[in-house]
Amino acid sequence: MDRYRYIAALGTGGMATVSLADDLVLRRKVALKRLVAPASMVPGSLADQNRDKNGSTRLRREALLGASVSHPNLVSIYDVVTTDEGDLMIVMEYVPGETLGDRLAREGRMSPEAALSILEGVASGLDAIHDRGIVHRDVKPANVLLGVHGTIKLADLGVATVADRTRITSAGAVVGTFRYMAPEQLDDEPSTPRVDVYALAVVAFEMLSGQKSAA
Repeated sequence: MDRYRYIAALGTGGMATVSLADDLVLRRKVALKRLVAPASMVPGSLADQNRDKNGSTRLRREALLGASVSHPNLVSIYDVVTTDEGDLMIVMEYVPGETLGDRLAREGRMSPEAALSILEGVASGLDAIHDRGIVHRDVKPANVLLGVHGTIKLADLGVATVADRTRITSAGAVVGTFRYMAPEQLDDEPSTPRVDVYALAVVAFEMLSGQKSAA
């Protein structure tokens, strides 16, 4: 992986870590997303193997779905590569700034004008993926990126689903972040764009009230 030079860590989630890097070929900064194993997980164990299999499937799905839609309010996917260690890694657009979650934690309630501007951007991104038959399934403040120049990007299609493709979660599995999930998302039924609309409404409530909805 001589092409990408590590700069700094950007964040770590439940299954993946995102790092800032220099693309030495195209001379631009990019974000690199790859799987990360919990510290408590035994390398080579069955749980580790399942994590690697499921996580790699989700990363590959995120790359394929992200690359299939180009829109100003969606994070662009540039490539998916295999590291020297054999791990799958997504190379994607770097958006300098913060997440909506960061801003809400720091400032609390937003003005209607500021909230509507962000919501309009997220809704536009959702319209673009919905037009392609893609349902995000995890719309939340942490997945809304607010760029330093006013850009608004919806990120993380790792648990997205497509109507005509094989599901990547087992029957009965709950996918998403509970606080933002529509009631029907708790049932083992195909997701529709309505679950994203519900989640965006919950996000709007947080932005305008400065309070989290009841979990």
